[in-house]
Amino acid sequence: MDPLRELDDCHYLAYRRSDRFITRLYDKHLAAAGLTSSQFTLLMSLKVSPRINTLALADAMVMERTTLVRALKPMRDAGWIKASGSGSGRGIVFELTKAGMEKVDEGFPLWSAAKKQFEDTVGEGKANRIRTSNLTVARLAQA
Repeated sequence: MDPLRELDDCHYLAYRRSDRFITRLYDKHLAAAGLTSSQFTLLMSLKVSPRINTLALADAMVMERTTLVRALKPMRDAGWIKASGSGSGRGIVFELTKAGMEKVDEGFPLWSAAKKQFEDTVGEGKANRIRTSNLTVARLAQA
């Protein structure tokens, strides 16, 4: 029996429980590459949007700039990304290094395996509906 059943009408609790399940699943797969799911999504974001500035990346990821900078620091320290530009949030530009691109290439098959496991667990159609719903909410936050 679910001890939190009485709280099932709470949107936040439902989302966080789902989020934790998905995060654990992806983290488990990506650990083989020494990555967390958060790191991988940031690296992929930099791959598809090279030379993106802090403000634009924070907006795209729906993150506070300070949180983003803290999340990027270990990846900078590892040599996966580099920053250039002025010290202002808008002026700092991030991009993948060669090591960062290699880390993305190493992580991609692991991410694909996590995606497949999630789709196998909940069903591909439901997984796609969940993704679409989550993207809709994220886009509302950016509007």
